Amino acid sequence: MHQVNEPDAFTLSLLDIREKLHETITAWKDHKKHQKDLREAFEKKVNEHRAITYGTSIEAQTKQQRNAGATKNIFRNIKRVMKPTDRLAISTVEYTASNGQTVECLSRTDIEAACKAEGLRRFTQAQQTPFLAPGSSLLNHLGVNANPLYMHHILDGSYIPAPDVDIFTCEFLKELTMPNILQGLPPITGVVSTHNHQRSWKKMRLNTGSSPYGPLFCDYIAGAQDPIVLDIDASLSSIPYHVGFSPSQWQEASNVMIPKKRTSRHVQKLCIIILFDAMFNMTNKRIAQHMLSQARQHNVLPDEAYGGVPTRRASTCSLNKILSLDIIRLGRRRIATLCSNDAKSCYNRIVHTVASLSMQRLGVNPKTCFTMFSTLQALNHHVRYICVKNTRISHFVE
Repeated sequence: MHQVNEPDAFTLSLLDIREKLHETITAWKDHKKHQKDLREAFEKKVNEHRAITYGTSIEAQTKQQRNAGATKNIFRNIKRVMKPTDRLAISTVEYTASNGQTVECLSRTDIEAACKAEGLRRFTQAQQTPFLAPGSSLLNHLGVNANPLYMHHILDGSYIPAPDVDIFTCEFLKELTMPNILQGLPPITGVVSTHNHQRSWKKMRLNTGSSPYGPLFCDYIAGAQDPIVLDIDASLSSIPYHVGFSPSQWQEASNVMIPKKRTSRHVQKLCIIILFDAMFNMTNKRIAQHMLSQARQHNVLPDEAYGGVPTRRASTCSLNKILSLDIIRLGRRRIATLCSNDAKSCYNRIVHTVASLSMQRLGVNPKTCFTMFSTLQALNHHVRYICVKNTRISHFVE
């Protein structure tokens, strides 16, 4: 309503809506006839404003604008060739049987069974790690969601591992000690004020994907324009993290199966993207931003951490690598080796207990971590194995 300048849209009658629609279509057709002249007039107005702002001439700004437009067109064409947006619909999948043969699935039942088996295999790769191995002391002490009793000992550095814990895991547990500079700060929670809730949703895009089993991004964005709906949404977003429980609506997720290669339909080559509930997704994003901001403010992030850190870019990391090798080779004439490790299924192997401890180490409230990871552990995964235009959708509940 805000974007189309119709604040009273919900109070209009059906006749008024039809009239508005007719007027809008007429205005759009008239605008389309003169779109070229209108675009040129708009660009001229922008160039005049930029010329005054930067103290240059209108001709210079016009030339700069045209050069920028030509550059964008070049890279747009390159992107169309290198990363085509039209994906082929997945009507069949393949998997490797126990005897080594490739089996093609054609029916809906077989496709769902193959996708389900691959999802279970992919998301249970960490079950034999020290924190989840059956019978291990770490599993008995911490459980699957960071037992508060032993969690506090790990964070204050007083936890003594049992003899069955290997030396590398013991060294890792020492690194989970909470920095002294963060111990006296207020904990980071998922509780949000009405103002911050509205500001967060105003930045979101309408077409962002989310779980279809609850309100979508566009619904929350529209609700952020109404004060009453905004207060209700902010409260519903904060209550689970304040109390420490997982709403059932958040426990429904859609697994989107996207092919990495246009010519491959093997289930192990399909990228699984999980669409969470829109509110759950937004709250997690807000918690992560607050956590990173606090960590950067107190200089507790390592220098080599670039992912998700504002002002740190992949290009800077690449430049630092090149400069370091140049200094080693030319300046110091030393022998050195650089290892670029692309960890296999790294995100699928994240243990919830370790992730919870890592977040609490940076100041996140234990109840907030419990709500987040208990939701992930209670998810009902619905498979959506075709994600393209003219989508056909199939689901199963795990």
